Amino acid sequence: MTFLVFCGVLLSHLLYLRHFVSIHRTGHLPRVVDFVGIGALMYFDLGMAFEMLGVRYDNVYWRPFFDNSSEDVWAAAVLIALAPWIIRVGSYLTNSGSPLQPQVGMGELLHRRKPMFYVMATVATLGIDLLGFRQVLSAGGNIWETRAGVGDDFGLAITIFYIPLGILAFFVRQKESHTRFGQLFTILLLLGSMIAPLAVGQRTLLLLPLLVVGLFWRRLSLARMAIAGVLLLVVAANLLTVFKYKFGNDQATPRENLVVTTVMFDLYRANMLAETIHNAPTAGTTLLPYPGSGYVYSGLFFVPRSLAPFKGENTAKYYTAWKAGTAVQDTNWGLGMSLLDELLLNFGFIGVVPGLLLYGVVIGWLDRLVARVPSLIAPFCFSVMWMFGYSLPAEILTFGVVALVALGMFALFNSTTRLRFGFRPRRVVWR
Repeated sequence: MTFLVFCGVLLSHLLYLRHFVSIHRTGHLPRVVDFVGIGALMYFDLGMAFEMLGVRYDNVYWRPFFDNSSEDVWAAAVLIALAPWIIRVGSYLTNSGSPLQPQVGMGELLHRRKPMFYVMATVATLGIDLLGFRQVLSAGGNIWETRAGVGDDFGLAITIFYIPLGILAFFVRQKESHTRFGQLFTILLLLGSMIAPLAVGQRTLLLLPLLVVGLFWRRLSLARMAIAGVLLLVVAANLLTVFKYKFGNDQATPRENLVVTTVMFDLYRANMLAETIHNAPTAGTTLLPYPGSGYVYSGLFFVPRSLAPFKGENTAKYYTAWKAGTAVQDTNWGLGMSLLDELLLNFGFIGVVPGLLLYGVVIGWLDRLVARVPSLIAPFCFSVMWMFGYSLPAEILTFGVVALVALGMFALFNSTTRLRFGFRPRRVVWR
């Protein structure tokens, strides 16, 4: 059964990615919806492959995926295999069923505003870097201590540390980034984008600038994607000793164990999904205060609690409190979860398919927006890849802020007209 389940899931996702490859061969960037398949491979197939190879990881929260009951394994496998396809159907609803291929090109800085951009980008990046560096020093130089206190110190203002990444995402999609000066400035923005989020204490934020430059600065290369994926996996594993207290104080941990930990805990959601399916009701919720409360919180994410005291907490916090056996109000961390788990925990089985369709509708709209604003391609593509690994509030915090910064940069330095969101992208014939 194990081999059959894995092959079925992998085949479904590889077929989904066929469209990604075909668009890439035309010399264009694939659509945002095409990156959904990459996320499915990252957060489901890779971990399953490790289990298939006999790799065991002692996870205190979930048992190995294939150790669950056959009913739960098959139900999870079917959902994992079909989820990207249901999302694609939803994206077609946004585009009225027409085969649209946004032509994602390069922007060009308005000539009279170029000096303003370079000054603003430099001052903002350096200023935020200094603030982040000061935050790390105030915690004694230990990243894990910085991570524990930054939320209390900054609150929602923590989003300031994401601004340099938004500036970088904007600039790599500008023609000026390919000039000699632009190449140097891109490297400086890259370094600045990696320094600023040290205060947040997230490995993901340290590695994202490398992915932005590696995937979206030059023409997308499948070989470069594969090589970058392997290298970043190794780097992320070795950074555990810097970002995680447990590993930082265990110098005897073999490097291969760090890789296994990164894959089986940070990049694996199938085991959690099997348990969620086992406990999920047909409709409604057994964990949250009321059905959909996690999405109410997400919708009010940037609204201060003083103005919306009813917004509650995010889904991951309720789930983490349940798994850790702590009170919700005393839980100051969260387990990663996929959008499939989030839908099941909020609405039960009845909400999964409509929820995936709605995700697809939104992603289809993002595709249309990228056709108008090329600098949004990086945050939008990363957001759809990460949605199989992290809850919606985590997506909003990271990629929502980056997208808003890139959009603001577009309005200031690319556009001479009012930005309109109701545009119709150009139709092209698929080959």
